[in-house]
Amino acid sequence: MAAETLTGNGERRQSPPMTVRELAVGIGATVALYMTVVLVPVTGIFASVFTPLPSVVSLYRWGRSTGILVPGGAALVGGIFLLAMGSYQTLAYYLELLALGTLLGLGMRRSWSLTRVVGDAAVKVFLLGAVLFWLTHSGSEGGIFAHLERRLMALMTALVQDSGLTQAQEALIRENLARIVPFVVRIFPGIALGSTIVFAWLNLYLATRFLIRRRVPLPPWPDWRRWSAPEFLVWGVIAAGFLTILPPVSAKIVGLNLLFALGAVYLLHGVAILAFYLAKWNVPALLRGVIFGLVFLQQFVSLGVVVLGLFDTWFDFRRLNKKADPTPAG
Repeated sequence: MAAETLTGNGERRQSPPMTVRELAVGIGATVALYMTVVLVPVTGIFASVFTPLPSVVSLYRWGRSTGILVPGGAALVGGIFLLAMGSYQTLAYYLELLALGTLLGLGMRRSWSLTRVVGDAAVKVFLLGAVLFWLTHSGSEGGIFAHLERRLMALMTALVQDSGLTQAQEALIRENLARIVPFVVRIFPGIALGSTIVFAWLNLYLATRFLIRRRVPLPPWPDWRRWSAPEFLVWGVIAAGFLTILPPVSAKIVGLNLLFALGAVYLLHGVAILAFYLAKWNVPALLRGVIFGLVFLQQFVSLGVVVLGLFDTWFDFRRLNKKADPTPAG
């Protein structure tokens, strides 16, 4: 079935129909990307982040009626594999990633701004994940947070035991974990939402790169390097910071969760600034890759980029005359 796609002028044109080969590749790539996290639990996490990518491309190229065959088929095939392998607990996460790709692709077809495409998809998937998590863990002994603490503590303890440390070192680490794990569990919602925002952005960027290579017209979006976070969000950062200094522990937890979620937005804002100047200075592609790798993998570099994005609200480091709301466009 043929589908319409947008041209650079916002007009619509007929796309070639999806072939059986394209459908098979889309489903196979989706399942393969996710299976890396099941087969290679640590390093596979990085590849599994891009599980939504084939769904984004499919939904944008062929629309809801035809494009949904890729995430739908991947849900069926991947679900069978996961159930056969006994990986029941990861099935919900897999379906959430497929939902993220579907929502991103539909948002692209509607020619929404980058902020709206990413924000709409990330918030909806976060809420879906929260509901699924509550339904599957609400009956746990001591409540959801206590259940999470036990699972995380068991996981970290297993990792410590396999690390080859001495008994004294293991005892010290376990003592520290007893204080750290409850804190991490209570800021998990903010970490989860922030991670979803970053995953959505990365998949949308790579989808546009792929579509450009396939000469598929993109929506009429400006250069993504000129993107800025909505200015009103700075008030959310201020409010979150205020909550963290209030006496009640519940207020501190709410404030920290907000800071983690908004920190993801300003991380992407800072990345756009970096990309703007790296392109302006003609930095080689390999070096750019190293720099962006450090941004997403090194926590102190990430924090510096977050601060860069936040302060751009006042200092306008790129000297933009008008705040734009673009998307990755090549």
